[in-house]
Amino acid sequence: MEEDKDTQGSARRKRHRPVRPELQDVLNSARMLWSREPDNARSTQTEDRDFSREMFGCGALVALSLFGMLVTTSFLPEGGSLEHLMWTLMFMKVYGKERAMSVLAGGVDPQTFRKWVWLFIEAIAHLEPIVVSKQEQQGISLQQ
Repeated sequence: MEEDKDTQGSARRKRHRPVRPELQDVLNSARMLWSREPDNARSTQTEDRDFSREMFGCGALVALSLFGMLVTTSFLPEGGSLEHLMWTLMFMKVYGKERAMSVLAGGVDPQTFRKWVWLFIEAIAHLEPIVVSKQEQQGISLQQ
């Protein structure tokens, strides 16, 4: 009986690994932020333009890759979700006032918005050594 309790306790303490989203999940999340029906897709070209240029600053595939890298490297903030990443990308693209950004994120509490956005910005910053090669860094310094 005592062992059974300990096994249940340790199972509850284990970190639950998030399920990896697919491209469709990224687009559905974007549609929800745009206050559109998540399953009502428009043309791929129009959605990608809206996604990348207008709202998030990168394409849906880049956002999906970023989330995958955060999961793989264990930099994904505990309890963080794809939606929180979308808020972060939107914030980095627009860089608006906190209250306005929380309204754009679906009317979430500004403190909740701030918490998740800054956790994800910090996590993304930890990916720099993985996504920026020394060759690229040298090329940048030579061009300046």
